[in-house]
Amino acid sequence: MKFYQQQEISKTNKNVLDICCGTGQLALEFLQENYYVLGVDLSPYMLFYARKNNKEFIKKGLAEFRAVNASDFSLETKFGLAISSYDAINHLEGTPLIKDCFQCVYNSVVRKGYFIFDLNTRLGLERWNSININESKKFLLIIKGVFDRENNRAITRASGFIKEEDSNLYNRFEEVVYNYAYDMSEIRKLLKSTGWRNIYFAGINNLNTKIKNPEKEERVFIIAQK
Repeated sequence: MKFYQQQEISKTNKNVLDICCGTGQLALEFLQENYYVLGVDLSPYMLFYARKNNKEFIKKGLAEFRAVNASDFSLETKFGLAISSYDAINHLEGTPLIKDCFQCVYNSVVRKGYFIFDLNTRLGLERWNSININESKKFLLIIKGVFDRENNRAITRASGFIKEEDSNLYNRFEEVVYNYAYDMSEIRKLLKSTGWRNIYFAGINNLNTKIKNPEKEERVFIIAQK
């Protein structure tokens, strides 16, 4: 948010597009600073919680959350800032979908507006080979990560049990998530091919500072201007 507030465009456009908004936590940060936010996501469960977490702003007409495919959408509102966080773009399989996403976002942003998103690099995804176990009286969560070199993707399998309220019974769950690895040079080319300019890579601590070699980082932020 601080980066956008430093830009001239923020003075005339306070519309924010949150792509793959999840439960709306990032949207809430902008809403609390009097921005209008449209959050889009394909998951009905994520949208349910996004609406629940931001219901006060929805009532005021400052927030909206829609079921939208990140690589195939067209919006009537024009935004000064489009954001996508927590490596959501890594979930898109293949450069054609990535390019379609970049084009849809480009079409939704005003001239001189910004697109900011983060990606796990290949280095970061290759280090996903691990197992983490978290447990309490109410749940057991096992997260196993592995990098599939043959298919150029990281696989995360989350499984466990959640205790039902007022019961000694537990519900079992399991979910598999894929993160696809992309060369940062290819990401830059795809952005340029869809019209974006002033493209650079940065770290999470300072979006104004450019990273010369993003492939040496585990996660990078990409900043592009229309």
